[in-house]
Amino acid sequence: MYVNSFILKATLISVICLMLEVLAVQLSYEHEGLMYSYILAFIVLLFTIIIAILFFFRLRKAMFILSLIVLVAIVPKELYLGYRHLQVKQECNHIISFLDSEKSAHNAFPNSLSDYKFDAATAKKFINYEKVGKDNYQLRYHLGYPASAMHFYNYKDGYGWLFSDD
Repeated sequence: MYVNSFILKATLISVICLMLEVLAVQLSYEHEGLMYSYILAFIVLLFTIIIAILFFFRLRKAMFILSLIVLVAIVPKELYLGYRHLQVKQECNHIISFLDSEKSAHNAFPNSLSDYKFDAATAKKFINYEKVGKDNYQLRYHLGYPASAMHFYNYKDGYGWLFSDD
């Protein structure tokens, strides 16, 4: 049986787009929180159903175009937030090293990060430091807006990085 080359390629690309969109939904949970990832998952599911209907009605060009539109609408933002996440997390690890050195030098954590020189100045607006007593601090960061998913580090707990999804 002969299969049109375009149909095969369009179907394959649509499946790859769907897999990338599902990955973007997974990333959105850690970047933007539970509610946003649920909304995004619903949108991807809705468009996947529409794409499947287009496939069964043999509207392959429309299926292909819609798959690409959904891909371009969702995936680049999550990839950008993934890059930002790596950048901010690395900056936070540098801050933790700075705070540890300040503690050993002055026997107390600083009241603010005013003496710290940020390697990535763009990461500064996503990071929040709070001194809690003499022997503790909390370092928090978010990737979008402050009410989104929050990553935080408590010095005294010793658990490492923790995550709150909303």
